Amino acid sequence: MAYIKERGAYWQAEVRRKGYKPTYRTFDTQKQAQQWARRIEAEMDSGLPIPSLISLSP
Repeated sequence: MAYIKERGAYWQAEVRRKGYKPTYRTFDTQKQAQQWARRIEAEMDSGLPIPSLISLSP
């Protein structure tokens, strides 16, 4: 489930789903935050790896 909240002059999107780490990102507009959250949820639904959740260490 995605949560969008205003943080000062910015908007923070948080996507939480069972089996995944919580994912957060900050945006300038509410619309950008909503679009990003929908994209991340769609990637989770399809089983695609989420770039922000992939470990960069070998």
